[in-house]
Amino acid sequence: MELLLWPRGRGRQGASVSQEAVGSPLEGVWRVYLPHAPQLCYTCHRQKGRQPMIKIFIFGDSIAYGAWDPEGGWVERLRQWLFGTTRGDYNRGTFLYNLSIVGETTAELRKRFPTELAARQPAPEDLIVFATGINDTQFVQGQPIATPTDVCTHVRALLQQARTWTPRLCWVGLTPVDDARTTPIPWMPDRAYRNAIVAEFEAAIRQTAAAEAVPYIELFRPWTADRGYPQLLCDGIHPNAAGHAQIYERMKTFLQLQGLGNGT
Repeated sequence: MELLLWPRGRGRQGASVSQEAVGSPLEGVWRVYLPHAPQLCYTCHRQKGRQPMIKIFIFGDSIAYGAWDPEGGWVERLRQWLFGTTRGDYNRGTFLYNLSIVGETTAELRKRFPTELAARQPAPEDLIVFATGINDTQFVQGQPIATPTDVCTHVRALLQQARTWTPRLCWVGLTPVDDARTTPIPWMPDRAYRNAIVAEFEAAIRQTAAAEAVPYIELFRPWTADRGYPQLLCDGIHPNAAGHAQIYERMKTFLQLQGLGNGT
């Protein structure tokens, strides 16, 4: 088997290395190109007694994108925390990629998902996080654009596709909306979100994640247990800074339980 190895900062050099040689000590920090055997790259890093670089890919909508938090949203807060706690590890730290698209539904994510994964080549130790589904709950001109059954079909397909790359998956649940400000949406008066409908979709997604044995970060019921939850929403649907901070803390705890991030 032929491998291409090159030391950091020295430019690319071709080298033919046998499969057995991959397990021997290598000097310096090496980048390994293994297009047909990514598991050997993992073996090489582990042989040197160092953890490989961990990547976290987050697929979401405008909430995961960070609207309208001045600090960039819960995903950006998480990225900053990971940077601060693992930056000393250089390219063996934890890197987070926010791949969220504003307004996207689960059906739309399902269309681009295979291409996104093929382009980024997640490794078995990487984590894929989904934070989407609330846009499926909207009404357009009084009609629903999807049903809970539709969404569960997409959720199941996304999880099964992701699992072909890595077993490390997570689904971040839906947040509630404030009907007083989302029926209709002021900036899109032909559209509306209703909290009772969001609750139905949230329960369906939660049950699907459980059936697929995927960790689920529940937000809807904890938030609605407090009647003051609308104060966590900027415009009735998007969390404000305080809302994003709560989601960030939940996700930070989850990552720590997964052994990701070195700090507190």
